[in-house]
Amino acid sequence: MANLLQLVSEEPLAWRPDELEAMLKHQFQAELADDLGVLGPGVATQARYLGAEADPPIRTFGELFAARRPPVKLLDLTKRFAKACNRSRVRAVPRELSSAVYYLSIAAALARCQTAISRLEVGEVRKGLHWLADRTWLNAESRKLAREALAAIEELPGKR
Repeated sequence: MANLLQLVSEEPLAWRPDELEAMLKHQFQAELADDLGVLGPGVATQARYLGAEADPPIRTFGELFAARRPPVKLLDLTKRFAKACNRSRVRAVPRELSSAVYYLSIAAALARCQTAISRLEVGEVRKGLHWLADRTWLNAESRKLAREALAAIEELPGKR
């Protein structure tokens, strides 16, 4: 699992920070249901339903990560989507971007829902959240969410 989301690569960084920032901004404006639909039949419909039931409704990745109490199932689907992007041999999005979405999903579940949605070891989650908090191309709200998740992980039972 750790190899799947390897944050330090032997390859040189292919994208400049300003390019990653622009791609992330675009991803945050993307419709969740459209992207999550690649996970399988009915997932787009499920994502639309979960988003519509939220208060306020959630349609985009940006709205999901900004929500005070996002639906845990929607965060889990988003995490699975990002993981699938990382596994894909066809690199539709840079690994840094899909890793950011992966860890933002985990961070939102920890900080906003007090729920762990990852089976990664706690040390690996911490490493990923520290990586996330240090990305200069990530917006300030997302870096703050990573720091909040780092604090929240200490409050989960059995997660020390």
